[in-house]
Amino acid sequence: MIFHLSGVCGTGKTEQLINNIELVKHTETSIILWASLTNKLSEATCNRYKEKYPEHNAMLISSENSLSVRSEILQHIGRPCSLTTQILFISHIALSMLSLDVLQQCTVIIDELPTLIGDYQRLKIPLQDESMLGLTPYIEYEDSLFEGYQRIVIKEEMKLNAKQFAYDLLHNADSNSDSVKAGKLLMGVLHNSKGIFVSTIDNWKLFEFFTGLEFAKKLSQLESVWLLSANLEGLFVEQLLSAYECHINTEHSLSHLNLPLTHPNTSNVEILPFLKNDSTKRSSSFSGYFANSLSCKVIKDSTEEIDVHQLFNQWVISKFENNNFIYCSNKSTTVINHPNSTRLPPMAQGLNNHSHFNQVAFMPHLRPTPEHEAAIKRLASDIGINKQTFVDSYINQTSYEAAYQFSSRISFRNLSRNEDHSLVKEQLQPKCQIIVPDMAHAEYIHNMMPTASINTDGSYERVPSQATEEEITLRQTNKSTRKAIKDAQEQIQKFSILYSIYSLMKDGLTANIACDCFNITARTRRNWLKRYGDDWTNWLTEQEMSLELERETEAS
Repeated sequence: MIFHLSGVCGTGKTEQLINNIELVKHTETSIILWASLTNKLSEATCNRYKEKYPEHNAMLISSENSLSVRSEILQHIGRPCSLTTQILFISHIALSMLSLDVLQQCTVIIDELPTLIGDYQRLKIPLQDESMLGLTPYIEYEDSLFEGYQRIVIKEEMKLNAKQFAYDLLHNADSNSDSVKAGKLLMGVLHNSKGIFVSTIDNWKLFEFFTGLEFAKKLSQLESVWLLSANLEGLFVEQLLSAYECHINTEHSLSHLNLPLTHPNTSNVEILPFLKNDSTKRSSSFSGYFANSLSCKVIKDSTEEIDVHQLFNQWVISKFENNNFIYCSNKSTTVINHPNSTRLPPMAQGLNNHSHFNQVAFMPHLRPTPEHEAAIKRLASDIGINKQTFVDSYINQTSYEAAYQFSSRISFRNLSRNEDHSLVKEQLQPKCQIIVPDMAHAEYIHNMMPTASINTDGSYERVPSQATEEEITLRQTNKSTRKAIKDAQEQIQKFSILYSIYSLMKDGLTANIACDCFNITARTRRNWLKRYGDDWTNWLTEQEMSLELERETEAS
């Protein structure tokens, strides 16, 4: 069960939880694990906790190596119980690395949304190099419901070896290497086969997977998890946890705190969208394709021969004029070269030392790529969620919620409190401005602060791209042609393997042994025979007839 402590940014969720820590601790566990987004935030929270409770046994464990984290935590769990509260501060990544049996012995606190649950990765391996990552002995491929994709499964007799091999890859390779991705892929298949797919393109195998599925499944099996976040409803994390039948409870021992769910005193906040198109239209979104297009081609009445990114930068500077402001951008966004600007990463939760600023611009495009969106839809089909709802929840979390979190770094979060730590109802606030890419971002933030205003004076309008009927027909034809060529190549490759196995079986080998010679299982062979049916039978007959003709020609 997950106990959700909600409250908008700046309302003191972390402080209130520290003050009421004994109400959170589960009586049957010996230790509390408090996980923050990063090690740096974990350290800051740990220091705040020690100031409040110097007599408690509070410790920071900053290592992100799962073996060392697990061993340190087990040392604390194994110690004799005492009256002193034991609490360990770690990062989200470290928490996700812990096994279920360890987590079940702890009260788990997750400060801010565990965004790593939605972590999507792709692993592209040349066919001839696949064995270099060591995957071949452990995995096999099954047909899937999704055109062009196969599902990956672990060979039943290799599960224990695959688990050990995955651990070795995760703990001994460089964190950003393909070997670590291969380890995550194996762990994902071992613990949850959903969402692990592979496609073959020319001479490459392209694996794609969500590395956080295992973590989401573990959370759903715990009795005592506390989640602190401004929002959860309609986000990817909530959808995924609900799919795993995880009960999310908002009525709990801290319900009496009554933290506000919308921002108080934000009548002086102005939200400025760069695009003012109707947020319900697909053409309104600030996508990567749009951001890299020439302004004169995609912005109404624009004559600028610069890309939209650059126009956006200029617009931000003109709106903020000589005021100091913070902004964020991703790797595709041009840096703003302005003396009054301060650049921060898009995921800025916990960066509260910029609350003296009154202007902020959230600028990156974080929508999933077409390939990523297709992967989300495949996962939705597997776990029984409406596809578009699941995609929307991902965009809500990675784009709109990220924009709200980033915007909340500035001065409207500075709220005065009464002696009992409750918020003072009426507070004067300076005028603040929040720039976002489009109306969808603006409306999401406005829902969190309904007394703010949305100002579209000076905002741009996007010109919807409209393809002609001839262009649409040509695209469909090209797509069908590419698919036909790909299917034909795949069929030729598989028929060649099937024929080689057929020849070995004629020579007396069993199906299992013949299949092993080509690194496939007998089940995969049966799937291929079932899939191709008459096509395979007719092709085999042609091959046999061709061989007979060759033998007759040689004899004559």
